Amino acid sequence: MAGDTLKTDLKTAPTRHVEVAGTRFAYRRLGSHGGVPVVLLNHWAANLDNFDPPLVEGLAADRPALTIRTPVLVANGDSDIMVPSENSIALARRIPGAKLVLYRDTGHGGIFQHHDAFLMEARAFFAA
Repeated sequence: MAGDTLKTDLKTAPTRHVEVAGTRFAYRRLGSHGGVPVVLLNHWAANLDNFDPPLVEGLAADRPALTIRTPVLVANGDSDIMVPSENSIALARRIPGAKLVLYRDTGHGGIFQHHDAFLMEARAFFAA
C-alpha cells in the first residue's frame, strides 16, 4: 500500500524474522511503504536496540528503513595492536550468540597467518 505509514518509532516497531538459505535474520521495518528502502546492517553491536533511534527514525521519515541482525563470527589474533584483541573479546561478549576465535601468537593478520584454520572455522560457522 504505497503511501501508508508503518511505525516510525524504532523501539516499538515489531521485530520480525525472515529465513534465507537456512539462516534466520531478525529485522525491524519502519517508515513508509513507498520509496527506495534503506537497509541498515548492525555491524558493531548486532543488537536491534543499539541502533541510534533518531538516526533510523530520521531516515524512515520518507522511505522504508529496515534494521537487520545477522550471525557474527569475530576472528582476530591474540596480540593484535591495530584492533586490540581485548576489543574483539568485548565485541563478542556484547553480541548474543557471537562466536569468538583468537589465533595464538598472532597480531592483526591472524586470518592470513592461520589461513587454513580460519577457513575451516568460517566454513563451519556459515554452515551451522
